[in-house]
Amino acid sequence: MKTVATAKFLFITPLRGTQTYATEGNTIYSQSEVLEKRESRSLPNVGIVTVKTTGFNEDGTIVITFKRNVMVNQRGQAPVIPHAAIK
Repeated sequence: MKTVATAKFLFITPLRGTQTYATEGNTIYSQSEVLEKRESRSLPNVGIVTVKTTGFNEDGTIVITFKRNVMVNQRGQAPVIPHAAIK
């Protein structure tokens, strides 16, 4: 048996527009910060995590900043998949 981590994006909110664009061939790096976590009001064993993510190009220039909410299983509540089902 193997425990599998799962997450479901609920929505994304752009935080900052920029005049710098990512183009083909750019290397994009990201940095994420957890802003908030809470239990789901409607689903047992599930939590909602709010994360702010900033994307940088190879020069360190910010190309995007956004906030997202992600629904995740609480610790110890992830689904268990039989070994035979994992390929």
